[in-house]
Amino acid sequence: MNSILTFIIGLAVGAAVALAVYILIRNASLKGKKEKILAEAEIEGKKKKNEKILQAKEKFLNLKSEHDRQFNERNNQIRDAENRIRQKENTLNQQSNELQRK
Repeated sequence: MNSILTFIIGLAVGAAVALAVYILIRNASLKGKKEKILAEAEIEGKKKKNEKILQAKEKFLNLKSEHDRQFNERNNQIRDAENRIRQKENTLNQQSNELQRK
């Protein structure tokens, strides 16, 4: 009877120790997985942040390029208009001079 009771107590203590060891190993494993997941998430977050920054820079450069193109186009139109006005002024001055000579 004592040997059976000792066996049962030993079995219970062994099971308790085995369960405690299993829980410790499992917690350590989960902690490692958690840290790995967090590290991967941080790396992925940095990648996405850098992608968004790059996209914003590209958009800015495209907008700036478009603005510069429109600005240059307007300047060219103004320059052309000024040239036409100068030509008309020259033509009118020549006509005025010819009329004064007669």
